[in-house]
Amino acid sequence: MPMNDTNMAHSPRFMRRNLIFPLSAGAAAALMGGGALLGWWLNNESLKSIVSGSNPLKPNIAAGILLCGAALAFLSLTRSSEPAQICSALSGIIVLALGGLTLAEHFFGWNLGIDQWLIQPRANETTQMLRMVPATAICFVLMGIGLVAQSQLVSPRLSLPLAAGLSVMLVFVGALALVGFFLETLFGSRWNLLGMKVSELTAAVGFLLLGSGMLALLLSKHGLVWSLNTLTTAGFVLGIALMVAAAAIAFNHTRRMLETTSSLSQRQEVLQKVQEVLTNTTDLLSHERLYVILGDERFLSEREQTRLQITKDILALRNLTADNSNQQRRLDQLEALIAERIDWEEKIMAARRDQGFAAASEMIGTGPGVRLSDDTFRLIHDMQHEEQALLVQDRKQAEAASLTAFSLLPVGVFLSIGILSLGLSFLNAGLTEQKQTEQALRASEKRYRELFESNPNPMWIYDVETLSFLAVNAAAVRQYGYSQEEFRAMTIKDIRPPEDIPTLINNLSLVTKGLDGTTQWRHRRKDGALLDVEITSHDLMWLGRPASLVLINDITARKRAEDEVRQLNLELEDRVEKRTMQLQAANKELEAFSYSVSHDLRSPLRTVDGFSQAVLEDYGTQLPEEGRRYLQTIRDGAQRMGVLIDDLLTFSRLSRLPLHKQDVDMARLARDSFAELAPEKKGRKIELKIGELPKVHGDPALLKQVWVNLLSNAVKYTRKRETAIIEVGCTRENGSATCFVSDNGAGFDMQYAHKLFGVFQRLHRTDEFEGTGVGLAIVQRVINRHGGRVWAEGTEGKGATFYFTLEGAKQEV
Repeated sequence: MPMNDTNMAHSPRFMRRNLIFPLSAGAAAALMGGGALLGWWLNNESLKSIVSGSNPLKPNIAAGILLCGAALAFLSLTRSSEPAQICSALSGIIVLALGGLTLAEHFFGWNLGIDQWLIQPRANETTQMLRMVPATAICFVLMGIGLVAQSQLVSPRLSLPLAAGLSVMLVFVGALALVGFFLETLFGSRWNLLGMKVSELTAAVGFLLLGSGMLALLLSKHGLVWSLNTLTTAGFVLGIALMVAAAAIAFNHTRRMLETTSSLSQRQEVLQKVQEVLTNTTDLLSHERLYVILGDERFLSEREQTRLQITKDILALRNLTADNSNQQRRLDQLEALIAERIDWEEKIMAARRDQGFAAASEMIGTGPGVRLSDDTFRLIHDMQHEEQALLVQDRKQAEAASLTAFSLLPVGVFLSIGILSLGLSFLNAGLTEQKQTEQALRASEKRYRELFESNPNPMWIYDVETLSFLAVNAAAVRQYGYSQEEFRAMTIKDIRPPEDIPTLINNLSLVTKGLDGTTQWRHRRKDGALLDVEITSHDLMWLGRPASLVLINDITARKRAEDEVRQLNLELEDRVEKRTMQLQAANKELEAFSYSVSHDLRSPLRTVDGFSQAVLEDYGTQLPEEGRRYLQTIRDGAQRMGVLIDDLLTFSRLSRLPLHKQDVDMARLARDSFAELAPEKKGRKIELKIGELPKVHGDPALLKQVWVNLLSNAVKYTRKRETAIIEVGCTRENGSATCFVSDNGAGFDMQYAHKLFGVFQRLHRTDEFEGTGVGLAIVQRVINRHGGRVWAEGTEGKGATFYFTLEGAKQEV
């Protein structure tokens, strides 16, 4: 029951909320006792037991629980402390006397008549039946002392620990009784290890309610604090558990010893009765023989008495061996054999009486008498053997139980001494640790105050209820311009602009709900200047009052800078918007230029090429060789110019065309692209090697243009090789895939590698290798639009390799 905030525990709101349980527990106990008393007065069995299945609550127990519950409920009413103390004292004295006198009746054998002061025993009841058991009487003694401790009769220094300790004992005893009752109900009487019933379930529930209610009352009204640390508490709990376990084991073995002792007495009595049956059966036979020999009728009367005694002994044996099915079966057989034997003897005696000695003697020698006697004696001996075996077994169990019970007595004493010693050691260690903690706390408070005073940022502590300043450091005095005395005469609302105060009050209500944190506010200095601040708060207790520690960070300059950045962002957005409009206009102009190139420039080129061809075809024979060569040069230039314009338009359109991405099989795309180069491969020996290529997500048309350009370059620059070798493949490194096209062609000097992907950039003359210098630029533009990059490696005269990567290329093929 630790309480971190004693001051909060004494607040009216806290007390009202936490007194609900003791008030409810007291009222429930009072209703339980009153209902049981009403049941006794009305002779209603359901009301007597309260809880279905439990024994009736005895009148004295019901009255005691009623008094204790009413006193507890009255003590929980905070507005009547003096009447509550008087009620508590009177109730405590009454139940203390009730429990004490009942214990005296049990221990001294007195009969004081207190068991019938409320209810007179009925015809079928005795005073002992109405008397509470000693365990219940002890519970009333504990509760009575606890209630008396709540009054002015006991000093305040003693009343709190006394009432708390007795309440814990009451809860403990009630809980043990409940556990014993449930174990006995579920598993049988042997599982009730301590034999604690406290008049069964109803009284146990009542005492548990009273004990826990008293503890809750002490916690709420008297600030009960558990000051022992976890280790010490665990040690005491373990000690109590061990003592309870030792007591339970000792009780169980003592009960077993008593049971076996009782069983031994029963076995011996059974053996004695069996022996009596054997003797009487022998006497019965003797009387029959004496009558046959002598014919004296006196033997018949003695024989009748012996027969009656045998019947009584067999009945006694049936009662003594009621729990032994084997013996019961033998008794059935024995009764039948004895009856049959008696019947046969009656016939022999009748023959003696009517026909004389000779006829009776002949019947004895030839009849079933001998067999019946043998079977009877054998059956009696079997019963004796079984009882003797059971007697030996019970003696061993009795010796073991006795030895264990007496062995546990010193063990219990030593265990109690050891537990007390350990408890004192743990308590001493806990107090030492507490003292060291207090010293460390004082040192920490000193360091905290030094840090608070020397902190370069303003800090203060304010009361969360009154909002008044409790402490302010020097930095706050410097920054805000108020003195320490002026701060202490103000509240945190006084440094806020009036328009911010409603927001402040709303924020404080959220803080009480656990929504505290770092927030931004405006503060006002003494000279009226406003500051933008960022505050961080933390709840704490200051001299027993709930307070909040606040750290202030002046962010005025930062806010000004943020405003400037915000303004610059607005200006930048405006400039970007204007620049975007300019770029859009430029794109439109570029599109117009492309249209002009496509239509206006192509027309003159077609005219030049067409008329040059017409001159060559119509007047070629009339022109000299030099003239025809000039015209062919004009045609070649016009056609080359047309190809150049087509490539340039293709390159410019790449930036504007939308990407239509889908899954692309790069290996298939490479094979298809190489197949389209059939005219360029005609008459050549080219060896193409295509390895594993990744699957990518991209525009298939544009990616095909990449493969066409790279493979056509490889075909073109291997023209001078007798056997051209072109290899297409993929390398993997750090989880990414890189495609390449390698050839054994002309190659290039690596110092000019940076020019390869520029528009119109060529590293070979046109008369060596035709081309416009746009193909590799197109490759770079397509790869860049797919989020990849392209580069080349080569050696002049030994070939070149072009590499490219694509964003999101899959490694599987």
